[in-house]
Parts: sequence; C-alpha cells; structure tokens
Amino acid sequence: MPTEIKVHLYAGAGGAEAHSWCEMLLEMYLRWAKRHNLGTINFEYNRGEEGFKSVQFTIVGDNVKSLEGEVGVHRLVRQSQIDPRGRRCSSFVSVAVDGKTSDAPVRSYILDPYQLVKDHKTGAETDQVSVVLNGDIDRFIQKTKGETNAN
Repeated sequence: MPTEIKVHLYAGAGGAEAHSWCEMLLEMYLRWAKRHNLGTINFEYNRGEEGFKSVQFTIVGDNVKSLEGEVGVHRLVRQSQIDPRGRRCSSFVSVAVDGKTSDAPVRSYILDPYQLVKDHKTGAETDQVSVVLNGDIDRFIQKTKGETNAN
C-alpha cells in the first residue's frame, strides 16, 4: 500500500542564492520521485528573489520513507549566479521530512572550484554533480539505510 511523506525545504543563509538552491533541491527531489514512479502532490511555497524561500510538498508511493535520511542541512558551493562579480558563494537549505528537522550537515554539493557531492553522514561521494542534481540520489539514500551495494 502506498505511503506519503511530507518534505519541507527551507532556504537558509545565502539570501537570493539560497532561494535558487532551494529551487534546485526541489527539482532534484521531484526528479528522484519521477524516476521511482512516485506521485507528488500538495505543493505550498513561499517565493523568494531567485527561487523559493520555502516549499512543502508530499511524495506518495512505495519506499518514500527512504527520504528520512535527507533530513538536515544541504550546502551548495558555486560561482554566484546573481553577484555581478561572480564570486564563489555558499548557500544552505534545510530539509525536513514529516516534521523531523535537524541542523546537522547532510551533504555538500560543490560546483566550484571543482565538482564533488559529499554525504557527511556516510562519507559517500561522487564527482558526478549533474547526475545527482538530476535526481540520482539513490547511492546516498542506500548508504544512509546501511546497504553495502551502493557506490
């Protein structure tokens, strides 16, 4: 029987860059849901300067509880898309799942000066940042659940 999980993304430090990062994370989770033939419903959002200050949505289907490992702070490091001087910046988004929140770092997504996604809970990492941002987060979810066959 399908289950539901409520996901809430909150842009943190980083201003407009964090709003953009919040939107990028939303797209990543929606792509992940689509890859697994899961439904997404009940969108509520608070628009920011360049994306979302916050967004809440529900994912419906089998194995949605695996997203509980995503709770915490997700950090993006990249060359600013907004700053006219294009300086490198860090942006933060907190992910809450079914009301569970944490200030613990979950994952860093580094786009500049090199490419790396590193999961701080498990140590899993990849240099295929665009693949991860396109919704391929199973390697991190599986490692969080303790499965040993994930790369």
